[in-house]
Amino acid sequence: MNRVLTFAMMLIAIAVATSGCDDEYDFTSDASCHLSYSGDTLQFEPLLATRVTATHTIMVYNHSGEDLKVNEIELHSANGNFQINVDGRTGTRFSDVEIPDGDSIYIFVRAKVPEQSVDTAVLIQDSITFSYNGNHDRIVLSAYSQNANIMQGQTIKHDTTWTNAKPFLILDSLRIAKGATLTIEQGSIVLLHNGASITVDGTLDVKGTASAPVLIGGDRYDNLTSMIPYNRLSKQWGGINISASSSGNHIEGTLIRSSTYGITIDSAPLPTDGSYRLTIANSEIRTASEGVLFANHANIYAYNTVLANGGYRTVYLKGGQYLFNHCTIACYSSGNRMLGALTLQGDATNPLTQADFNNCIVYGSYTNELNLPTLASATTANYKFSHCLIRNNKPNDTERFTDNIWSKDPKFTIDGSYLYYDFHLKDSTSAAYGIGDALLLTQYPECATDLDANPRTSGNHIQPDAGAYSWVKK
Repeated sequence: MNRVLTFAMMLIAIAVATSGCDDEYDFTSDASCHLSYSGDTLQFEPLLATRVTATHTIMVYNHSGEDLKVNEIELHSANGNFQINVDGRTGTRFSDVEIPDGDSIYIFVRAKVPEQSVDTAVLIQDSITFSYNGNHDRIVLSAYSQNANIMQGQTIKHDTTWTNAKPFLILDSLRIAKGATLTIEQGSIVLLHNGASITVDGTLDVKGTASAPVLIGGDRYDNLTSMIPYNRLSKQWGGINISASSSGNHIEGTLIRSSTYGITIDSAPLPTDGSYRLTIANSEIRTASEGVLFANHANIYAYNTVLANGGYRTVYLKGGQYLFNHCTIACYSSGNRMLGALTLQGDATNPLTQADFNNCIVYGSYTNELNLPTLASATTANYKFSHCLIRNNKPNDTERFTDNIWSKDPKFTIDGSYLYYDFHLKDSTSAAYGIGDALLLTQYPECATDLDANPRTSGNHIQPDAGAYSWVKK
């Protein structure tokens, strides 16, 4: 008898427990209880037609004080431009989605837009609607999509010109064959997928301007965090390699960013006609995990150019012949950095025949940002710095260093927590203000205006500022 009674009591307990589970939430029908959202609009980064975007997240919160059941969550048009996933389920319509008080759900959204009928950017919109207790909420999905020239495993074998009609997307690699020239017109956008690179056996001629620069960078336009876009991170693509057979390269008015190795230029015999294998003008090359510019027994002329934030090294010149006028060479990178912003090397087998730096800034977060050849190799390293601002202990060398300023603040705008680096001079109290040699502008008239196309000397601004940017009074 006791066994029967005990078993009956167990059945009653299980029934009560089961009934309690069914009634765990008491969903309200009160229309005054509302959901809240991480935003009323999800604005996507610029899209390239036919390419799937990164996944974005919408948060839906229930802070109403009551348990809520959403009768329906629906992707409005269901045309395939946007795809959504609600709390782990993929589709276009979701019914009876429970959100207890104090809880939340995730909605994951990505986009893939077909090729458009026009090459200009087209606004693509859709919405996600939420219906519950007579309420009808909406989150707008919005993006601009543009057709792209998609390149995969291609070699430029003949002289070719790229225009700014629509972006170019390089998926893996692009090679410019020996004897061929790739010309990239002003305002063009060249995007490279993760791991993609450009190899130049022939000639690269980039023709950007201050008003219509050329962009060469990674294809991710979304954000790592709400305050840090991926285009501020390195390793988004490989880099540009200029091989030994390449000559006559010209990069002007160009922003090259977020790569692994920036620009490398391989060893080759130095030209005897006074020409340069690479000229970099009015450009910014920045944020590369291995280094921004590496040259081995090459010759380069750079002016009005920012070279900044290499990981292991920023600018490394090993043997060869170099001229830098009004350049800003800076490094505020952390991580695996071992060298200063600028490293010079030369020895008997690979002599540094010329490395002249005029009206430049060499600066960064290290106490010493200038790595010079050792005493043993100094006789095969011919370098000079004139009217520069340099963060370094002052060398006891008046032959190679003339009228330079040492370790005084150039007053850049730096916010390392958000990877934000602006190499303009904040104001006229910058240590770079007015320390340049005005005679250089006569000798090299291409330096008479700065990277923003502002005149370097005007009114009371008689002596030019050091660096790529000239301070302009607002």
